[in-house]
Amino acid sequence: MMGPIHYFILIFLSTLVEEGSHLNTVKDIATALNQIIRRIQEES
Repeated sequence: MMGPIHYFILIFLSTLVEEGSHLNTVKDIATALNQIIRRIQEES
């Protein structure tokens, strides 16, 4: 079963694809995702 963070990650990745994101490499995407997860953890 997927938790809330898994759904968030799926939405994040879908948005990247749909909007033609400037994040072109796996490293760029991983860095952006890590920053978002850190922000979520800091705010909770």
